[in-house]
Amino acid sequence: MTRALTDWLKLQSLTQQIDQELTAALQTLVDQISLNEFYVLHFLAQAEGQPLRVNDLSAKLGLSQSATSRMLTRFERTCEVIERQPSSVDKRSVLIHLTPAGWQYLQNAERVVAPILAKYHPVLERLTVLKGGNKHE
Repeated sequence: MTRALTDWLKLQSLTQQIDQELTAALQTLVDQISLNEFYVLHFLAQAEGQPLRVNDLSAKLGLSQSATSRMLTRFERTCEVIERQPSSVDKRSVLIHLTPAGWQYLQNAERVVAPILAKYHPVLERLTVLKGGNKHE
């Protein structure tokens, strides 16, 4: 158990280090965004133009629905990079999608994030291979 705990703590330390570097890089942008806001842009872009429900976004972010909603409200008002619309299928659901400004924010953020992720990619790739993932995905 000691070896497993030691490895786990090393992984947590690496994750914190990467998070700190990503956060610092995102703060260098003219339009500063948080790491979670970057993740929102990324997940919305990954949805290939299809809007995501707030609760789906919450699950991807690992945040509560209320925390996600507060972040989206702040993000929507200050940057106008997302839009919300009621679902035509489920009137209780709200769908989120990127605006053209959102796509631009994402491109700018990816430019500062890419070198950091490239630096850690060999380590991250080894972790993926260790867990049985396909390194060609």
